[in-house]
Amino acid sequence: MTEFHYVPGVLPTMLATTRRQRAKDALFIPTLVPYFRPGPILEIGAGCGQLSELLAARGLDVTPSDVQPFLVDFMLSRGLQARIMDATDLVSGIDRHYTNVLAQSISVLITPDLELVEETYESVHAALPAGGRFIFILPNLWGEHWSRARDHLRIADRAGFDLVHRFRHQILPSVLYSQLPGAVLRAADGSLGRLLGIRWVFIFERRPAAGVERPAIADAGSED
Repeated sequence: MTEFHYVPGVLPTMLATTRRQRAKDALFIPTLVPYFRPGPILEIGAGCGQLSELLAARGLDVTPSDVQPFLVDFMLSRGLQARIMDATDLVSGIDRHYTNVLAQSISVLITPDLELVEETYESVHAALPAGGRFIFILPNLWGEHWSRARDHLRIADRAGFDLVHRFRHQILPSVLYSQLPGAVLRAADGSLGRLLGIRWVFIFERRPAAGVERPAIADAGSED
């Protein structure tokens, strides 16, 4: 189990970050929702559970998970049906059939340790059915010391995923999303944000095994 040295004492800092990002995340969720396949969503590395909470508020069947028990306890206290799960070994802890896996800035995928990144992609691949979706949000800041978009595209392909779509998002600092009109923010993220945003959004889909026909799964998302 990869713990990345998170301890309960970091929870206040994580909650402060979550509050600062809530307006930005709330604006982002409607953009994200159409890319999910119909069916349950598993969020890995959910932290305080804000994305899962916002998705659940829209009526989606979402289960947040994290490797840290104190974070899972916090999410349970918020009324989320959270689970302790290791993103590098999902099959051993999975409790039901999921057609989607969601991850945002999860430590085991933004690390420069590409062997660990590959292990995580293989874990997600094993947990999904053919045609299932893996939606991953990767920070895209200049000078970052973690894995880069080209690493993820190469590793995802090797793990057995097809890239359905990718785009950038978030043109402004998180704090401004609670201060500017929603129409202005949507216009900014829908134009400049797609070109210069500080996060990559990857929509991956598990391809069928060679010689196996893809099962029919109705698609609620875009294929562009």
